[in-house]
Amino acid sequence: MSGSAAQIKELQNTYRKGKRADLSTVYIHTVGGVLKNFFRDMPTPVMTFELYDDIIACTKIAEEEKKLERLREIIKQLPMENQEILHKILVFVREVSQYSDENQMTIQNLATMFGPTLLRKKEQDRAELLNDLQDVIAITHVMLANKIFEVKRAKL
Repeated sequence: MSGSAAQIKELQNTYRKGKRADLSTVYIHTVGGVLKNFFRDMPTPVMTFELYDDIIACTKIAEEEKKLERLREIIKQLPMENQEILHKILVFVREVSQYSDENQMTIQNLATMFGPTLLRKKEQDRAELLNDLQDVIAITHVMLANKIFEVKRAKL
């Protein structure tokens, strides 16, 4: 599901003018659409162009713990601002998924919605985009399903 295109555009214009919008009466999928468009329209994605191939390569790692470990190493290479934004968006989106019975936004649906906006190649034709799409969604799902920013603590 996506929000109303007219409402999304209206909210985007409100935010571009530096104003606050009352979201209490706005359909949740419209808010999601505004957020998705914000990340999609960024000149550089949160997960930078330079790290795209390394991040996609993580999908080929079969062992989950090694995949998470490698993904954490790559994320540490992001600029600090990007790490902070990624952390906050993952926490927020994970929280949205906790209400999936009401909003139909499961982790898989959210990974499908946000993955291509957080992680994309600089130059990519339609065929490449479609070829990589499942990997982009899969790695976004891994980040949402696992608390990628939480460090394991040694057992005492």
